[in-house]
Amino acid sequence: MKTKSPAFQFYPADYLSDSNTIVFTAEQDGHYLRLLCLCWLEGSIPIDPRPLLKGGATISDECLNPILKCFRLNRKKTALVHPRLDAERCKQIAWREKSSAGGKASALKKQELNSGNGASRVVEPKGNTMFMSSSSSSSSNKKHIDENFEKDWKRYPRKAGNKRKAESCYLKSVSSEERRKQFLAKMDAYVASVDDPNYLMHGVTFFRNWEDIEIPEKINKSKNKTTVVRHNLDLIKNIDLGEEDENKRIQDGNGDNVSIGSTT
Repeated sequence: MKTKSPAFQFYPADYLSDSNTIVFTAEQDGHYLRLLCLCWLEGSIPIDPRPLLKGGATISDECLNPILKCFRLNRKKTALVHPRLDAERCKQIAWREKSSAGGKASALKKQELNSGNGASRVVEPKGNTMFMSSSSSSSSNKKHIDENFEKDWKRYPRKAGNKRKAESCYLKSVSSEERRKQFLAKMDAYVASVDDPNYLMHGVTFFRNWEDIEIPEKINKSKNKTTVVRHNLDLIKNIDLGEEDENKRIQDGNGDNVSIGSTT
């Protein structure tokens, strides 16, 4: 009779200390383990198991007899069985029956409890509420920063350059209310330092480099400006020209295709 279980417990210490198996050669070990597997699957093995073994016709009695001592004749004396395997099989059957009975008893108890309450118990969904809360908070925070960017972009006088890049830089550098206060303070101070808005940096340039910008002296159209002020003015113009070249590349399809936030 075939067993329903596909496996059995194997105890190396018992195998290596058994008086029968401890004297086995490597060849006998191989034959014995193969016969154990067949006996577990089929419930028994033939009295002469040579046909089941590789090269069985050449296996001598001297090699096979010590192996067969580990087996016993069944009640009908028609096949060989293994006492230890039979014991393991009985333990597994008992365990399955016990587990099945326990499961049925538990299900019946739950059913009785639900019937006594008059309605099925509502099971709350399991999940990582901390993760869900964190994810929701992160999404809300990003939305808040996006809204701040739109306000601050409108506030800057010279809205030139790639707005998508400006927003990308803003999201990275202005990630809290404290950082936004610093950003707005720098923007207001910078804008106030320039008399003519035409000489302001492009918006994308300011949003990208606002942390490194130093507030220059007042800039106007006077020809009596110092060399340092003219140098700062040339620097701003060069930055704007670089942004204009970059914008042209984007329009031609060669610029960076950043897909963050608004594109208007």
